[in-house]
Amino acid sequence: MENDVVVAVMGLTGVGKSTFIRNVTGRTDIIIGHGLTSQTSEVCGYSFKHRGRQYHLIDTPGFNDTFESDKEITMNILKWLESSYRAGTQLSGIVYLHNISTPRIAGSALENLIMFRKLCGEEAMSNVLLATTFWGTSDNISEEKREKVLIEDKTLWGRMTAKGSKALRLEDSRQSALAVLDVVSPNSKVTLQAQIEMVDEGKTYEDTSAARFVALSCESGFVNERRKRMRAETLARTKRLEKMKEELKVQDDVLSQVEEELENEQGRLKNKRRDFYATHKCRCKLVGRIKCAGCRGAIGKVFYRKLNDPQ
Repeated sequence: MENDVVVAVMGLTGVGKSTFIRNVTGRTDIIIGHGLTSQTSEVCGYSFKHRGRQYHLIDTPGFNDTFESDKEITMNILKWLESSYRAGTQLSGIVYLHNISTPRIAGSALENLIMFRKLCGEEAMSNVLLATTFWGTSDNISEEKREKVLIEDKTLWGRMTAKGSKALRLEDSRQSALAVLDVVSPNSKVTLQAQIEMVDEGKTYEDTSAARFVALSCESGFVNERRKRMRAETLARTKRLEKMKEELKVQDDVLSQVEEELENEQGRLKNKRRDFYATHKCRCKLVGRIKCAGCRGAIGKVFYRKLNDPQ
């Protein structure tokens, strides 16, 4: 395989890796997915002849898959990279696919891009082809703007293109797919950073820069999920407290109303008492005592008379 051209195809689930390989090889047994579930769970190789050379396209599992974690997918890719390198197989190029109709790169897509850079290493960037897929599925002006951002933004492809990576457009045709492969130098051989770490430096899969980043991302994702749950629980508690406050406010309003009515009633009684004393005079001069000192009778209403009544 020394003179063979070996090209790895990578990217998120659903970006068109299997379609690209199917267009090139003409293989009808390659299943093409259209959702979030990767049709490739293991690293697979597909061989074909092109311009008198034997080509091998290495189809890798898609990241951000529904059923497999990014950590498991990274391990599968690392195992293949190690075993192939030990067997004397070297890559001529790496094609990284991206769906241009995606409005923005964020979250898992950005993490996958960072992992890819760590997997390859800066020395291998000149052998990387960054191909955009699904052109014409959204607004053309928007697609061209996204392409410009991808190529120029240092957090996206900017760092890679500055190191020699080439950005290309990939259409859904064999002609376009072969045009992408023609950019790969058939006589060029590249060793990825992950291969150097595993074989030359003797690191385990878990200790490679790519795997450590994925593990950290997964841990960060777990922490973020936990934070989300905590925020949701806090929000639920806040809503319950707000509801309790509303209920207490209603009770306070009822209590205030009762207190106001009681106060009004006391005021009415006080006014009645005042009006009564204003229009009546006690027959006993010792009014206010429990018993009349003269007649020893209990002081009550009967002792009062109208001021204009005769004695």
